[in-house]
Amino acid sequence: MPTTTSLPDGSPQTKSRKLPPHRKYAMKFLTLPNEILLTISNAVDPEDLPNFRLTCKTLNDVSAKAFGEKRLAHGRFIFTEFSMQGLVDLTAHPVFGPCVREIMFGTHRVTNNLRTLLNHIEMLGITDNDRAMEVLRLFDEKWTRRSDFETRLLELMLGEALCNLQMWGSGVILGVFDDIQLDPQRKAAHLLGAYGSALEYASLPFRSMVVSENTALQVIRNVCRNVNFQPKSVGLYLHGEEI
Repeated sequence: MPTTTSLPDGSPQTKSRKLPPHRKYAMKFLTLPNEILLTISNAVDPEDLPNFRLTCKTLNDVSAKAFGEKRLAHGRFIFTEFSMQGLVDLTAHPVFGPCVREIMFGTHRVTNNLRTLLNHIEMLGITDNDRAMEVLRLFDEKWTRRSDFETRLLELMLGEALCNLQMWGSGVILGVFDDIQLDPQRKAAHLLGAYGSALEYASLPFRSMVVSENTALQVIRNVCRNVNFQPKSVGLYLHGEEI
């Protein structure tokens, strides 16, 4: 808080504290013309842009286009309501939407095959019946929720996203990718991240996944036909390779 002293006539006088050097230079930096701030934001490495934008509202606004072009142009999504809502919001954004160049959708979902799940439960050493039933119930809920979403809302939400992209008039690649990537050397598999995948799979004690019955390519084809959307091309990233 500013300190006050009294003048000879008794009226108060406020003494302003000096700003520390880093605050003073920061304020001067933000008074630079927007053209220079734009040039600076364009030179920031993609991995540093999120922190750069968190600095203040001015830099957040100035760097929005650079952030969209460097961090949001190529996106991976899965067929869940959370993930698809993220896609709808992204494509509707007046700055980020026109930056989208490629959208890929995962080919897998969690399994509901009882034998497969029981084998995994046995391998984990789960012997308590209540705990085993809890795991089975969790996978069944995931399966049911996704099946319901794919039946009721998936094509509607994807159609909305594609209509948003049509509004911007930019060519966009649509395609699919394998969520599960095999590592031949380690003889193991890992989950390839997409927007919403952490939320979908984090609560599971293990991941057991199958190719979705409602294949991603079929969904893309149906929706493109329904909304008359012509993708720039179709991308296939399967088995860890571009096809």
